[in-house]
Amino acid sequence: MRARVCRKWREAAKVTHVPQTKTDDGMRTPELYLQNREYAEALGWISDALPLIPTVSILFNLRKSDEFNIANGDNPQKSIVLSSRGKPVDISPIANFRQLQKLDIEDASMNGSYPFLFNFPNLRELTLVDVGRLNWDLEVLADLPKLEKLRCIRNFKLTGSLADIRVLRENLAKLCLSGCSRVEGNLMDLADFPRLKSLSLNGCNKVMGDIRDIGEGDFSSMEETVSLPETVYGGELPSIAEASDIMLAWHNIKKRNPKLEFYGMGLSLDSPERYHNDVHHSRAMPSHAKLIQAGPRSGWRWTNCVSGGL
Repeated sequence: MRARVCRKWREAAKVTHVPQTKTDDGMRTPELYLQNREYAEALGWISDALPLIPTVSILFNLRKSDEFNIANGDNPQKSIVLSSRGKPVDISPIANFRQLQKLDIEDASMNGSYPFLFNFPNLRELTLVDVGRLNWDLEVLADLPKLEKLRCIRNFKLTGSLADIRVLRENLAKLCLSGCSRVEGNLMDLADFPRLKSLSLNGCNKVMGDIRDIGEGDFSSMEETVSLPETVYGGELPSIAEASDIMLAWHNIKKRNPKLEFYGMGLSLDSPERYHNDVHHSRAMPSHAKLIQAGPRSGWRWTNCVSGGL
């Protein structure tokens, strides 16, 4: 590339913002999509030629993706044996995209820590889904001051506390830590985030709290369904006896914030009061409680969540 393009063109490319591509179905593709080894091995010269690329995605769960091994990070787990997909690829040139605004890595077998992934002062969206043994801590969010959306699913090596996320208090709009079982803290550490619209903490069973502590002004911008772990009181229905208190608490939260999409929840799978009966699904046990509206009045009832059922 350097041999075929004059210096003026090279310098012009370095200050060029690459627009997103819009597909026939209206989807917008990332500016840089590392779907195979060829693209990944070219990261060095791509980041040198087009350093202003704002979106990078490594997605191995899409059609036509050709998965490759990613080189180990710092302090890798030594017992891990990589699959035979050729020499591992070094993705550290991602660090050269200093204006990066969105980083998305999914279904990538990473091993160790990769500090360069958390050093983007302009990053607004970070997605890390099924990233193997990526070792990181929520404290690094202090280096991502503009982050608005954080989506981490099954990051089993992720550590830290919800209190560490408070550095993003002013900007964070969506937070998903589903299946990140080492994360600790209290639900109320997030209560005063002014822009937080979506929250998913299911599987974060070291996070504590009680939805009855949620008061006027707490979680004031919440619009999407709140998903909580079983360790937060009100995150599930542990027994039939406790359903009344829990559903009343959710009813009060919904009344204070009508935009919240909360419809109900099911009786815990571990509850001894839950049973399976061999009948048509429309007559199955009503093991879910949901909020209802009857004219001007609102309340809740048990249901089996089947149309035409109980």
